[in-house]
Amino acid sequence: MAAIIFKNFITNRNKDPKYENYWINLETSLREQMKEAILSVLASPQGLVRGQVANVISAIAAIEIPRKEWQSLVPNLCINAENQEYNIRLASLQTLGYICEEINP
Repeated sequence: MAAIIFKNFITNRNKDPKYENYWINLETSLREQMKEAILSVLASPQGLVRGQVANVISAIAAIEIPRKEWQSLVPNLCINAENQEYNIRLASLQTLGYICEEINP
């Protein structure tokens, strides 16, 4: 549930003007720390958690990749898609799929 709330907040799903560009306006070092923490949860043994975190990552990617930020995300997910551990491979591929759905080519 926390992942859904976080995703809806950073994407400003309610279209509240005071939260527009909230994610972008956060201090860069804080955003980097949060992204690292969120990415680490992709290795969770819980499938539901991995799926929700994949959604959060895709939401952040939809904000940052068009701005030429977080350029390491897709290459890292591609590397993780070849990981020996099945859950990491699955989560990485799922995340890549969500990113492809979110970002306009």
